[in-house]
Amino acid sequence: MISSSWIPPQIRSCGGMFVLISHIIGVIVGHVHDITGRIGPHDVGLMDDLDYFHRMNAAARQTPPIITCKTIYSCSNFTIAVFFLPQRAVMPLHDHPGMTVFSKVLIGSTHVEAYDWLRPRVSGQGSPAAMLAEKVLDHNVTAASDAWVLFPDTGGNMHRFVVDGHCAFLDVLTPPYAPAEQRSCTYYEDLPYDELDPCAVSSGLTEAQRRRQLAWLREVPQPKDLRIANLPYQGPKIF
Repeated sequence: MISSSWIPPQIRSCGGMFVLISHIIGVIVGHVHDITGRIGPHDVGLMDDLDYFHRMNAAARQTPPIITCKTIYSCSNFTIAVFFLPQRAVMPLHDHPGMTVFSKVLIGSTHVEAYDWLRPRVSGQGSPAAMLAEKVLDHNVTAASDAWVLFPDTGGNMHRFVVDGHCAFLDVLTPPYAPAEQRSCTYYEDLPYDELDPCAVSSGLTEAQRRRQLAWLREVPQPKDLRIANLPYQGPKIF
């Protein structure tokens, strides 16, 4: 059975707090980060779903592998969801516009690559135009790792997950995706930054910026091989 004891009252209204009360953001972020870091697979009923995940992917023989999403709770202020990535799966490079996201690996491990836009924004040439971004995360995260948090402009708002074995992670998103409010998920391809690239000729980067790990990010349609199945939440009512 899924436990609701780990969900504090602060999370229930944190979406509105993040957006409206700037001076309290630090307090809420620290508290939700600590709570998220203590969540395990049993707390979200993940162990009960593992057989289903494995059967759906036929022992990882599905090509491409099917990513599964189980939304535990969603409202206009925040969403709590669990993602299961089977062996060899890739969650492609995507963003969280205007959102704060707390993530915690629950099972297995994943390699995370994440970018933030360079400030001030630097646009390249060509169509569609690319934007210059800095890679801020490029490492493995396991179930033993702490939770991490990304913000609208920092922390790796655009990220990619690559797994070798089975992996599951929890996301707490505030506010959630909402296309009507200009919070749609956008996918990107990352292109190597090259000082000789025509896009970089007029970029006017400082010396400090040139020493960073930079890449051009260009918007792309949702990858055709991205397969995400939604699994209904069947646990007890949380709120």
